[in-house]
Amino acid sequence: MPNATTHTAIEAKTVVVIGAGPGGYACAIRLAQQGHQVTLIEKEALGGTCLNWGCIPSKAFIHVGEYYHQLLSGESESFGVCVKDPSLDWQKTVAWKEGILTRLRGGIQHLLTKHKVTIIKGTATLGANRLVAIQLPAGEVQPLQPQAVVLAMGGKPAILPEFSALLDGQFILNSNQLMNLPALPQSLGILGGGVIGLELGCMMAHLGVKVDIIEFQPAVLAGWHAETVKVFLQQLKALGVTLHLNTSLAETPVINTEEPSVALKLKNRDTNQETPLTVEKLLLCTGRKPNSEGLTDAGVSLNGRGQVNVNNKLQTNIEGVYAIGDLIEGPQLAHKATKEALLVADVISGLPEVKDWRALPAVVYTAPELAQVGLSEAKAKESGYPQATTVIFPLGALGRSHTLTAGSSPKGHFILVVDATTDVVLGGEVVAPNAGELIAEIALAVECGLTATDLALTVHAHPTLSEGWMEIAEAVHKQAIHLFQG
Repeated sequence: MPNATTHTAIEAKTVVVIGAGPGGYACAIRLAQQGHQVTLIEKEALGGTCLNWGCIPSKAFIHVGEYYHQLLSGESESFGVCVKDPSLDWQKTVAWKEGILTRLRGGIQHLLTKHKVTIIKGTATLGANRLVAIQLPAGEVQPLQPQAVVLAMGGKPAILPEFSALLDGQFILNSNQLMNLPALPQSLGILGGGVIGLELGCMMAHLGVKVDIIEFQPAVLAGWHAETVKVFLQQLKALGVTLHLNTSLAETPVINTEEPSVALKLKNRDTNQETPLTVEKLLLCTGRKPNSEGLTDAGVSLNGRGQVNVNNKLQTNIEGVYAIGDLIEGPQLAHKATKEALLVADVISGLPEVKDWRALPAVVYTAPELAQVGLSEAKAKESGYPQATTVIFPLGALGRSHTLTAGSSPKGHFILVVDATTDVVLGGEVVAPNAGELIAEIALAVECGLTATDLALTVHAHPTLSEGWMEIAEAVHKQAIHLFQG
C-alpha cells in the first residue's frame, strides 16, 4: 500500500508536469509538498476535461435536471409541492454552471500558487533527453530540461472517421461541446450507449429533452449485476428515453439546416430492419482516446490503442518520464488519475511505492445512480475465491429510501460479494440515490480486507441509506432485521 504520510524527497528535483487535469495538478501539488521544484504546463484551462467539460459541468446539469424533472413530471405533487407550468431558464443554468467552474479553477490556481508551483500556459512537446519545448501563446518557444517529466495530458472524445467532417458543434456534437449548448434542443440522438452516453442521455431527459440512444451492442452496462441492469432499464424507460440496442446507422446522417434537424436511418443488426429517426441534434459518444500524439517522436512506447506503456511504478520506457491518467491503460476516471498522480510523486521522491491498490470505485450518474467497487462473484471465482457468494438487499427495506421518492416502492438495491470461507468483503454494488457516496464504505472494506462481520458490527446512523450495508452484512449470515430470509 502507498503510504498516505507526506514525505520529504530523498533528493529535491526539477520536475515538469504536462497537463493540469485532476492528475496533473494533484501531482504538481504533492511534488511541491515533498520539496521539488515543479513547473506545471497547461494549454487550456486549469482542471482539464473533468472540471471544464466533463465531471463537474455534467453533474451540475444533472442536479438541475433532477429538480426540474420532479416539477415537470408532476412527481413533486406526491410530496405536496405543486408548481403550475414550471419552466427552465437555460441561460441562468449555464451562468450558474460557469460560476462553479470559475470558482473551482480559482481554487486550483490558489493552491498551486501557495505551493510555489510555476504555472505556464502553453503547448508542451516532449523531445529527447527529457527536453520539453513549450509553445507560448505569444509564439515564442521556452525550453526546459527537468530531471523528471510527468505526462498527464488526459484524453479527448474519439470520433469515428466517417463523422470527422460532420462534427460541426451545432447539429452534430461531441460530449465536450454538449456542455456549452447555447439552448436546449427539443430532441437529441446519442450514438453510443456506454457510460458517457447513458449519463448524458439521462441528464438531457431530465432537462425535458426527448432522447434516443443508439447502441451497437446488444446490451448496456457490461460488467454490472443483472439485477442492476434490470432496474436501470426499467427506470430509463420510465424516464422516456428510447434505447435502440443492437443498432447501427445504415447511412450517413443528413443535416437539414432549415428545420433544423438531423435525419438518421437506424438499422437493427439482427433483423436488418431500417427505421428513420429525426432529431434536432446528434451527440457522438463513441468512446475517448488518449492525447498521446507526438510522444513516439520522443521515443515513448505506446500500445496498439495509443496508450502509454508504463510499469508498476508508472514509469515509461524513457528514464525519468512517467505517465498517468487517461494516457495509460485502465478506466478513464478522474479519481484513478489522482491516485496515480500521488503514486508518481512518491516514486519521484525516492519512496519504494508501486501501484497495488485493490479498490477503484466506478459510478454511473444516471437515473437511478449506480456504483460498484471490487469484484463481482464471477470475477472473484476467476481470481481464486471459489466460495465467493452474492447477497442482495432491497433499497425499499430502508425507511430512509421512502422519504426520498414519490413512489410507494423505491427502486434499487445493495449487493455485497463475500468470500464465504473467510467472510472477507470482495466487492459491492449499489443502485440508490447518491450511490457514488455510498460506495465509499465498501471501497474502504475491500482496500482494508474487512469482513462482513466488521460491517455488521459498525453502528450506522438511522435513518440513512448507509444502513443498507449494515443490513446486507447481517444478511450474509442470515440475520438481517428488515429482510425475511426464510
